[in-house]
Amino acid sequence: MKNTSFPNAPNEKKLLFFLHRETVRKKSRNNFVILRQIIQQMQNLFLKNSFANSGLGVKLVLLLFVALFCTLLAGSAVAVAGQFNLIAMSGNNYLLAVQSISAFFIFLLPAFIVAYLCSDNTGEFLFLNKRSNFFEIVAVIVILAVGTPFINLLTFLNELLAQIPFFDNLFTAAEERQRALAEQMIGANFWGAIAVIGLLAAVAEELMFRGAVLRLLAAKMNVNVAVWLSAAIFSLIHLQFFGFVPRMVLGAYLAYIAFCSKNIRLSVWAHFFNNAMFIIVYYFYKNETENIFSYTQNSGIGMWIAGIASGVLAVAGTVYLTKYWKSAVVSG
Repeated sequence: MKNTSFPNAPNEKKLLFFLHRETVRKKSRNNFVILRQIIQQMQNLFLKNSFANSGLGVKLVLLLFVALFCTLLAGSAVAVAGQFNLIAMSGNNYLLAVQSISAFFIFLLPAFIVAYLCSDNTGEFLFLNKRSNFFEIVAVIVILAVGTPFINLLTFLNELLAQIPFFDNLFTAAEERQRALAEQMIGANFWGAIAVIGLLAAVAEELMFRGAVLRLLAAKMNVNVAVWLSAAIFSLIHLQFFGFVPRMVLGAYLAYIAFCSKNIRLSVWAHFFNNAMFIIVYYFYKNETENIFSYTQNSGIGMWIAGIASGVLAVAGTVYLTKYWKSAVVSG
């Protein structure tokens, strides 16, 4: 008898293979859904986005608590590193190591923790998801460079407070200690200073003040108020009161960059340029540092003209960039 099933065997195999493949795909999809649900449950368990609907006061207290807790961790990390001889417990490299640990624990880590607790997208919350183009990077650095004489003028005016006995007695000694520590770190290890004081400090401070702090404030108040309030906090935290005003203006510029571009990388570039220029000027012109940074000795009419002109140009450039980013959002 003729076997009629034999010619259909290949088709039956194809059908069985197709059914098996669809079964595997269905199981994979089910496993993926289950895995995603497990991840979501773990995120809920670990408080992700749990403070999203809280008020501004609660979020700021949360940020302060997290920063204080991480500060304790920083002290513990320094002690442990010294105990296991991971860092030398004296010398200039010790200062750089402590600066690195402090930047990570006091600024960088709290910014990510607060972003995790207050949003469902940490990268978007901290303005990390957008990439920079070459024009934007060059523009923010050029505007900062153009505005340097204006910052110098503000520094001169701010330093006039040192001539008032009350402020002189209150702040001068602390200011000199801060500057001496910075100069000691820069003078001992140039590339270490560039990496730590220049780059790491720029990244950590931007994520904290233009990421977490500005984001929390801008969600509950006028953007301009949030920008200047975050800039004031940024300047105050440095504990250098004779440089409070110029540092606040710098912080406001960086805040406008980060918020309007929705790209914190740009403010990091500008911040790094500012820090690196200070390090380079001090390191290669250390014998002239007193004359370079003592603006009270260079307060002629030329400084006023250059300062005011550079301020106008820097503001105009910043306004242009904000409009550029707004138009990019509309066209996008």
